[in-house]
Amino acid sequence: MSKTNLDERKVTAIIALTDGEPVAEASRLANVSRQTIYDWMIDCPQFQRVLNRRLLAITHLKVMLSLPHIETSISTIVEIRDDMNNKPSVRLQASKDLLEITSSLASYSINAELSDLRQQLGGDDAET
Repeated sequence: MSKTNLDERKVTAIIALTDGEPVAEASRLANVSRQTIYDWMIDCPQFQRVLNRRLLAITHLKVMLSLPHIETSISTIVEIRDDMNNKPSVRLQASKDLLEITSSLASYSINAELSDLRQQLGGDDAET
């Protein structure tokens, strides 16, 4: 979060929130009220952008680190679905699970692309 005009309290709150701290703890660390953090989330576009970018980066990293496990899981589910020796109910459940996983991955991908488009439309926002 370099080159921001955010004051130290906002930066502290963003770091706490993206580290998984609840708003109450983030507000304590930033030495502001919980309501102030909620106000920043609603009324401060720069706070929103930096917080959202940091959350998206963390989510992206988690997905990237999980990809080998996701690929293995998908392969296993496909094998279960395609194995004609399995009960139809098992194969149906495997199909449902596969659909749920691919839907979640597609949703993540779409959200990441929308975020990139928002950044481009918003003028690259070089402050982050």
